[in-house]
Amino acid sequence: MDVEHDELRPKEYEEAPPGQAGAALSLDEEYFRLLADFTYDWESWTGPDGRYLYVSPSCQRITGHRREEFLRDPGLMVRIIYPEDRHLWAAHRRAEGERGETHGIDFRILTPEGEVRWIGHVCQQVYADDGTWLGWRSSNRDITEQKRAETERLRLLTRAEEDRAAIRDLAARLESEWHILQAIMDNTHASLAYLDPEFRFVHVNDTYVRGSGHTKEELLGQDHFRLFPDAENQAIFERVRDTGQPLAYRAKPFEYADQPERGATYWDWTLVPVKDTEGRVQGFVFSLLDVTDQVRAGQELEAMTRELDAYAHSVAHDLEQPLSVIMGFADLVYEDLEEGGDPVVLDMMNRIIETTVKMKEIVRSLLLLASTRRQEVKTRTLDMTPIVAAALRRLEGMIDEYGAELTMPDAWPPATGHGPWIEGVWVNYVSNALKYGGRPPQIELGASGPNDGLVRFWVRDNGDGLTAEQQADLFASAIQWGHDRAGGHGLGLTIVRRTVSKLGGEVGVDSRLGEGSTFWFSLPAVA
Repeated sequence: MDVEHDELRPKEYEEAPPGQAGAALSLDEEYFRLLADFTYDWESWTGPDGRYLYVSPSCQRITGHRREEFLRDPGLMVRIIYPEDRHLWAAHRRAEGERGETHGIDFRILTPEGEVRWIGHVCQQVYADDGTWLGWRSSNRDITEQKRAETERLRLLTRAEEDRAAIRDLAARLESEWHILQAIMDNTHASLAYLDPEFRFVHVNDTYVRGSGHTKEELLGQDHFRLFPDAENQAIFERVRDTGQPLAYRAKPFEYADQPERGATYWDWTLVPVKDTEGRVQGFVFSLLDVTDQVRAGQELEAMTRELDAYAHSVAHDLEQPLSVIMGFADLVYEDLEEGGDPVVLDMMNRIIETTVKMKEIVRSLLLLASTRRQEVKTRTLDMTPIVAAALRRLEGMIDEYGAELTMPDAWPPATGHGPWIEGVWVNYVSNALKYGGRPPQIELGASGPNDGLVRFWVRDNGDGLTAEQQADLFASAIQWGHDRAGGHGLGLTIVRRTVSKLGGEVGVDSRLGEGSTFWFSLPAVA
């Protein structure tokens, strides 16, 4: 609710001396209007009766309302203010009438499209040369981006501030509660230092001393960058000093020039300026957490993964040719014995052939698993019909063995990917449906979309379904559900997840006990 305009008149305004609290009204009104019309900010002049005498065209850019609307409707300003901020506006207007001095506030408004914007508002009283009160001159600036930037900066610092809550409290009371500062600094796992404006060490805790490679006596009073030279870090420190704004970094590398045997080290650190009551930087709280072991462990894991991929690729290649030879000889022997041969021998040869086929699929899976990490592929528009057909040809033996019934659409929605990899995805999904579906398996292949830029492909079976716990871990490892029911090598879903993820898609399963399962994967739609 707006404040009555009579309440906002400055006390004894008729007797106000010339020049009080604002600029005198310009005699050259045309020049004033020309200047005001071309200001970037939204300028206005409100008369003693609360009606607008002038509104600059910038109001439309900022509020979405034309200046004619404000000139016709004095109450429009209050109505566009965000409801929760209207009390700020009312208090501000009351203060204008009481003090007669230039002051301002920040508040939010709603545009006609419902967008929330922040306004920085500054106003001052306007008087004629004879002291007559002529109303208010106001300047409004769109500070939305500034507010968003402040919010984003605070979000980035939240994690660091949570981890160092004691340090923030310490920095606020540094001069008056030094004993609290020292107690906290000496009893934390973080490396902490207090530096003066010239980056000289004033105080360090024991953790910092142990991590620095120097004694406390060698640190105190010394320039940080004389002991630990680093041009990039020095520029960061100087920026914090010049701007007064804190900064935080994660896993930032650093090499000790005087301790080369330590190699590259990695640190999470923050630099927070400590200011006096006038906002001048008096020092810095420097907080570090050594994450070198974690970073190196991650690097070693990545190296081991590359080695394992290379090993899997090598083993798969080494196995592929002997398996082909075994399968070829087995086929020849089976053909020779097929007419009039011993049924037991024929059954054994058939088992050899079936086992060799399964082993070749394992080899293909190993090769695909390794290639998804090592190989960078160029995606292209896929014709899914021949890809699905090729996958089903690889599974002809299983399909016949299980007496499966398969249905699928005549046409598939276009998507982008890498054909050989997607063929492997279909092989894995359909083979799982054959092994773990009902008896006989009734399998449906399908697709839907695109939705949100992705096309979803799926394989639905008539099996027993999965529990929520089984679904949660299904793609996380090579776990196989119901291993006692059907054989398999357990790599399939791991390969599917890695393959589809690298192509920019997603994987998942929808299942309920007693209602079968639908395994799906999505790929980017054709733009």
